[in-house]
Amino acid sequence: MDLKWRAGINWSLVAAFTAIAVSLWSLKQSLDINRALNKPTIIGVQQDTPELYRYSISNPGTAPAYLSYVNYYVDSNPVDVEDFRKAIVDYMSGFGVANQLTTTFPGSHTVLAAGDSIDIVRIQFLPAEYSKREQMDPSRFQIKIGYKSALGETGEFDSAE
Repeated sequence: MDLKWRAGINWSLVAAFTAIAVSLWSLKQSLDINRALNKPTIIGVQQDTPELYRYSISNPGTAPAYLSYVNYYVDSNPVDVEDFRKAIVDYMSGFGVANQLTTTFPGSHTVLAAGDSIDIVRIQFLPAEYSKREQMDPSRFQIKIGYKSALGETGEFDSAE
């Protein structure tokens, strides 16, 4: 009697289908691990001292973040990049602050590598202005960023959260 056929079951086909199922499961596990290990994350980092205000975005994740959109808001109203910078300057001028302002505004299609950061706003205050600095409210200004990984997973960063 042939061992290949027993009770009408072709054991070679059972073994082949089992091997395919295990291979597919293994492939899915590998893709899940790849996604977990290659995930960008965008976070906001704020440094706030009397002499310096700095707000930056950083990618502490393990893969690059491809910025799909960057939206700027002043008092919850959407504005373009030029109006965002002008609003910051006007806001500070209202307090009579003469400062050193540096801005960098990333746009869509910017890539933020793993471990990199971008200073969005950096303001150096003079010693005579430290007391005015304490009266300012940076929460009036907001940035929302949509990003994705190389594997297509998406995320959103909101500086107000």
